[in-house]
Amino acid sequence: MATLKKLKVESWETYKYLRNKKIYCPAFGENIIFSLRGWYHLTKPAGHSRIPADLSRRYRLLKYAEEIITKSHTVQNVKTVNCKTFFALEAVMPVDGNTTKILKKIRVVIIDTKAGKTFLSILDK
Repeated sequence: MATLKKLKVESWETYKYLRNKKIYCPAFGENIIFSLRGWYHLTKPAGHSRIPADLSRRYRLLKYAEEIITKSHTVQNVKTVNCKTFFALEAVMPVDGNTTKILKKIRVVIIDTKAGKTFLSILDK
């Protein structure tokens, strides 16, 4: 469990860095906002806890979010649910495995808010 706590602290530092930086996304032609909404969604979506394995996976993927956002020129998926529009940016990237790097498809989910396009989540497929 100490590893999960350490990952959370490291991920929060990464997230704070992203919150204070302008991250331009060519696919949208605008900056992506990293608000607390995204952090809360990563850790406790809709007030529910994620299982430790899911938290660990998402914390490890967070470091790839900036690169995926800044290099994406195409929105891979658009979905509207309850009048909220969600966008998916995807990339296949080498991710740290147990002993070597492995290729994984990583998806960054962006939500359209009144403030602008906002980071919501990151996951692998």
